[in-house]
Amino acid sequence: MLGAKTLDLIHENVSVLDVRDDLDTLVIDAEFLAELLEQQNPKVIKKLEIKLVARLRKNQNSPRFVALGIQLEELRRRHEQGILTSIELLKMLLKVARDVVRAEK
Repeated sequence: MLGAKTLDLIHENVSVLDVRDDLDTLVIDAEFLAELLEQQNPKVIKKLEIKLVARLRKNQNSPRFVALGIQLEELRRRHEQGILTSIELLKMLLKVARDVVRAEK
């Protein structure tokens, strides 16, 4: 435990300007992407899609997020029609996910 004087010094010299919640930030590295592409698991794809929809709904009044939502709906429609394969859908979902994260910053 820190002593009383140490805590006083910390409180005097440290201030929190912004509390950020980075837990929802999408982290995509080569290993993660390779694993997703290898699995081609429909549940993983659906889970990513659900998370994207939830994130888009948080910002539904922003034209930028509305456009991303329209893009997501178009991807879903094209996949259901068989125009996009599961791998193509996943790649496009990841692109939309990166765009959502950028738009939130």
